Amino acid sequence: MQWLRGVAALGAVVSLSADADFQGRAGVQTGPPDQRVSSQYNQREDEALVKHIGALVGQLTPEAEKTFQAWELAVNGWRKEPQSGAEAALAAGVLFDCLTRLRDVWPPSLSDHKDILVWSIPDKRVKQAAEALKTAADLDGTLVEARFRFDRIRGAKDRAAVSDLERLAMAPAEPPYGYLAAVSRAEVALGSGDSVGAERWYSRAIALFPDSTAARIALGALGSRGEAPRESTNHADPYYDYPCRVMTPAVANALAARIRASVSK
Repeated sequence: MQWLRGVAALGAVVSLSADADFQGRAGVQTGPPDQRVSSQYNQREDEALVKHIGALVGQLTPEAEKTFQAWELAVNGWRKEPQSGAEAALAAGVLFDCLTRLRDVWPPSLSDHKDILVWSIPDKRVKQAAEALKTAADLDGTLVEARFRFDRIRGAKDRAAVSDLERLAMAPAEPPYGYLAAVSRAEVALGSGDSVGAERWYSRAIALFPDSTAARIALGALGSRGEAPRESTNHADPYYDYPCRVMTPAVANALAARIRASVSK
């Protein structure tokens, strides 16, 4: 799935001119009670839209937009196949997991956009990713990628997911899942204000993958000593590479074949 890398490249900056139009409607409203309630609702909706648009910093290139659409088309067709099972669910989960990383970018136009408000899309993608990945993990317990991704998504809210990340980081399966679990566990610690825990898990990540750029930068930002930049010719850090790439070879190959077939039609 080499061609999926870089799908989140930013393009043109999103215009913020809508802000003035919406702000112009704000203010004290007069009129009958029903009209005032309606106006207040509209104002809240306008403010939510302004807040969302104001957070956007760019949009996907046309090529990236088409990549996401082709990926979705292939996944949707795959999941309708008899006995599509865990592999199709994992391919869908990785798609939505990838999309959860695009919170500051105008989201790609997928088939369900007409049914949801644009500022609700990021939260929906998180839910879709978690549901698909849990389905994949439940159907096939050998899919380490599905369980790891599900635990990463749920880590901030689910103690069981945190425990799973810890187990994977301390007794890792095949690379790179143990390393990625350690970094993800460190990020959970950071999110809860536990800098000591974060240092511990970033250090574990380096023990598993000594060339880790992500963990060394994070430790430097935390003020940890003894983690100077490492001289290495290996610049491939899985942390930066995995979010939008299916890591399970059999699933990656099956997805690629379906995408090629759908594009060639």
